[in-house]
Amino acid sequence: MEKIDKLFNIFKKSGVFDLIDDVYSKEYPKGGRPLIDRHKLIVLIAYAYAFRHTSLRDMETFCKFDLRAINIMDGAIPSHTSVGKFYNEFIVPNRDSLFSKITDAIRDECNIDFNTAFLDGSKFEADANKYQFVWKPTKYHQKLSDKIRIILSKYELSRNVPETGIIPATTIADKITKFNNLISNIDISDKSNKEIFKDYEFLKNCFNKITRI
Repeated sequence: MEKIDKLFNIFKKSGVFDLIDDVYSKEYPKGGRPLIDRHKLIVLIAYAYAFRHTSLRDMETFCKFDLRAINIMDGAIPSHTSVGKFYNEFIVPNRDSLFSKITDAIRDECNIDFNTAFLDGSKFEADANKYQFVWKPTKYHQKLSDKIRIILSKYELSRNVPETGIIPATTIADKITKFNNLISNIDISDKSNKEIFKDYEFLKNCFNKITRI
């Protein structure tokens, strides 16, 4: 239970629960069965993904037979339909904001240094008897950082970004959050806004390339 409590604490500190409350603040009871606790549901979904229960029916079964899932949901068993509805209504449209919030909370809670990059071709054991190689030359990071500077400069987001060298991953993550706020009220269907969304996706792809092992 201690680990599950810690997981709930990370989600609470991240502001994800506040975002859920804000999105569903205008919802009115429609009668019928009581609603599933959405705070618990998003923690369950994250926990289920960690154990490779990625389908909706797998998550429903997970809640029935796994003690950890039962503890997370306090015995409630959401149907695969309920999980899917919440996933499409809340997680999908808010995925970028959720990613930023949860990543920042994990970094703060676990004292993870995002500035660390592996440059020596070291190998690390990911699973039993399975090795994954890490090779990220400095030149590769430098080129990505130069491209990121150009994008950030275009939208006046260059504050606190080093003028030369490799941009720390924490700085890039922070700028992605700010960029997300910048485009949150922009109409994606408007063709004149196509470039800004293209730049946003490019920035996220650069971050994934830098942080991916």
